[in-house]
Amino acid sequence: MRIVQTKADSLFEIAFALEQQGDSVGAVANYRSALQHDPAHSKANYRLALINFANRNWERAGLFFDRALKSDPDNYLINYHLGLAFDRVGEPDSAARYLIRSMELKPDYDMACYSLGLLWLNRQEPDSALKYLRRYRGMIPDDASGVADVDQLIETLESEP
Repeated sequence: MRIVQTKADSLFEIAFALEQQGDSVGAVANYRSALQHDPAHSKANYRLALINFANRNWERAGLFFDRALKSDPDNYLINYHLGLAFDRVGEPDSAARYLIRSMELKPDYDMACYSLGLLWLNRQEPDSALKYLRRYRGMIPDDASGVADVDQLIETLESEP
């Protein structure tokens, strides 16, 4: 069986290589060109979303994550990042939905678990926060970066009435 590479795929590969080389302007231009050939190209939408997210353009990032998700709904990373984008724009219910979906797709994805713990903490739901923070703590090695902070946060939540 022969796999045919589309023009959008070729442009995506060029864009990704440019991005890896630090040429974000060239990368964005080629990702956009890829989307002109295939507006549903999941990887191009995802990379543009990540670029916008890194530039703190949460709403635009969310639009690209949403487009990527339409083409690849079972991608745990897209669900995770869309959840983070919703959190950044102040939509915690939507954020929780996508972060939970990310964990359903990849139950051992520690960052989704941690983000859910913080989301519930910010919503002042300590029981839910504890559930996810404990789960997160069980996923990471004892020598991982930030473990002491997580342990202290869990201890603080456990000691509150």
